[in-house]
Amino acid sequence: MTLPEWVEDAAKLPRVPIGQVVSWCRWPLELSEQIEISEGDTLASVAAGAYPIRCLACHSEHRIDELTDNPDPDLQALKHVACPTCGTVGLWPPNRPVRELKWANKDLWDAYGSDGPLPQGEPVLVPRLCGHEVLQRKASSRQPTYCEQALAGTRQAHISGKASDERDALVKKAAEAAREMPPAPVHGLVLVPAPADDVEEEGPQDGAESPVEASVVEVAEMPAVEALEAVRVELAAARRLAADAAVRVSRADEKFGVLAEAVARERAELERRCAAAEKQASDARQELEGVKREVAAAEDAQRRAEVRAELLAEQVDAVRRGELQEVVASALDRLGSRRGAGDVPRVSKTQLKMILGIGSGRLIVIRDVAGERWFIDGKPVANGPIKTLDSLLERNLIGGWSEDAEYARVQLIGEGVNIYRKHTDSEPVEVSESADLVVEDGIDSDAVPDPDAAVVGGWKPIRGAVDKLLNRVGVGGVGRRADRSWRFEGGGLPPIPAIQHLNWMLKHDRIHVKADGSVHVTERDVEGG
Repeated sequence: MTLPEWVEDAAKLPRVPIGQVVSWCRWPLELSEQIEISEGDTLASVAAGAYPIRCLACHSEHRIDELTDNPDPDLQALKHVACPTCGTVGLWPPNRPVRELKWANKDLWDAYGSDGPLPQGEPVLVPRLCGHEVLQRKASSRQPTYCEQALAGTRQAHISGKASDERDALVKKAAEAAREMPPAPVHGLVLVPAPADDVEEEGPQDGAESPVEASVVEVAEMPAVEALEAVRVELAAARRLAADAAVRVSRADEKFGVLAEAVARERAELERRCAAAEKQASDARQELEGVKREVAAAEDAQRRAEVRAELLAEQVDAVRRGELQEVVASALDRLGSRRGAGDVPRVSKTQLKMILGIGSGRLIVIRDVAGERWFIDGKPVANGPIKTLDSLLERNLIGGWSEDAEYARVQLIGEGVNIYRKHTDSEPVEVSESADLVVEDGIDSDAVPDPDAAVVGGWKPIRGAVDKLLNRVGVGGVGRRADRSWRFEGGGLPPIPAIQHLNWMLKHDRIHVKADGSVHVTERDVEGG
């Protein structure tokens, strides 16, 4: 079968292009009565036979109940249905056959719906429709179902706005015709009395048959049979009506049950929403109270911040005027008033641990004065301990060296001593100011790492320390004994960081040792600086 070229594109929309047949006019022309209702027939099955649906691609006709199980399908229900003839999917007109019987048979629709079995012999009014081809007028989703033309001899064009008036007129005309139809003859029931067998005969009997008695029986026999059959027909009709009434009552009861369940669900949902709304309102009130408290706290903090800002502004002005000592004294007075007279300064747990370690001698802390480096037990300090030692130094809790010293042993001073006394009830150990003497007293020369160990261990030198040691070596301030131990001028043993740097410098030929134990700078370093 060859289909038009536009079919393939139209099936994807699905919608036929402008100018193509989109449906057939459903304008009602007249009502005819169909009474050949078989067992199991419904309004949907009657409509499927009376109004076959046509494929928009090949115009072949098909019963709607053969395409889908839906008794009243719309275009959405037929979206994925293919034409049995041409195979085109979804190109069906918007006509809904069962709807044409709905307006013409309102009583039957209300009683049985679209898919309820109809009583046998029940008359059904079937409208005859215009059926003229309706073309797609514009590219819109709404498709027309009226041809908008007037038949010969009529003045009313077939438009959707007037279709309901025409339907009402046809229904009214059919009702008037039904009232004017003469009633069907009703056969009366004639009762014939039974003959009395025990009646005594009087006088002589004539042997001939009596023509009068025979004619009465013959006359009354047929009307009685017909009347009995009529009663049976009426009784059967009454039984059907009773069955129909029972079905209607059952359906009404089911609908009432469904409505009752829906009302119960709606009531439960409403109660749940009310409870949720009350909870939300309660939460909102609590949140509002919390916000009010936060606003009050923020206002109080703002006032304190403003006072603090004014005080800091005064202190800044005093610093600019050179009154730094007064500012420090004022701050110390305020600090003393907070913690009470005679109390030692407050320190953190990490600072207190460092103070106790230095005061007890468990930690040997060396200060590279020129390089501003720290060493604990001979190892450079990094990360957190640096901040702790810098903080203690800024607060004058540790110190004890002169500005011209290169390396010095750190000791407690000032309030640092008082903090140690308070927490240990003892005096801190006494240490020498010179880091050289401390190292000489506490470090064995055998523990000095060899040059290879300093390199293999991933150790890296400090450039500033190398430059200072080169200067000291250049003036003859460094020597080396026969046991390979380093000595500074005056016989002092260098601290471990200095020994590590000297070993590295010797390993990398930055310095060299002569036979007499004197240490000299390699010529390239002298030339190259």
